Amino acid sequence: MGALKDMILFIYTLILFVLHAAGFYQLFHEEFLTSQGFQYHQMVGYLMIITAIQYLDIPFSFFLTRSNPVVVFMQVSGRMFVLWVASHMSGWHGARFTLVAVYLLSELCRGPYYLATCLRTPNRHLTWIRYNAFKLLYPVGFSCEALVFLNYWFVAKKTPIDYRNPHFLAAIPFTVFFLSIVTYLFRSMSRKAAKKNLELEKLAKIH
Repeated sequence: MGALKDMILFIYTLILFVLHAAGFYQLFHEEFLTSQGFQYHQMVGYLMIITAIQYLDIPFSFFLTRSNPVVVFMQVSGRMFVLWVASHMSGWHGARFTLVAVYLLSELCRGPYYLATCLRTPNRHLTWIRYNAFKLLYPVGFSCEALVFLNYWFVAKKTPIDYRNPHFLAAIPFTVFFLSIVTYLFRSMSRKAAKKNLELEKLAKIH
């Protein structure tokens, strides 16, 4: 049974890794090697699909992995929502490019660790990257997400800064909600990283 679980997770992880690697290649190829540069609207459908596939992590969490299904749902749903909102932005090409790059790169940092784990060949360096890359990627990603919402409200929709405006008032509780989710996810990842880094330190002392 354990071998079957490892095989399922290996295939699933490999598919996700290849899809994200292809997206990462396309992103940088279009941006730096083509005349028109990265075109978000041409890529957003692909990004939504490869993100939606990760909803499979929720049923997997009950019998294949030890992932927190609530955290998985929040991360995947939040990412898809941001991708949708970003398709309604006006300008700010750099923010959208960086957002997509971070989203894709975060999965590329996770994939090799899980592939090695499925093969029962854990690697200390891959483990460290898996549990510590977020310290750089998450702040950059959250900043880009904030820029996406700022652009949507105040640039694309031209919402005036007026407390009598219902659209501006809606932005206030949304900001509180967004910051709460960001804080919760970052703390969750930080706790996992601290626990895993402690295990890595113990292993390093043994060897």
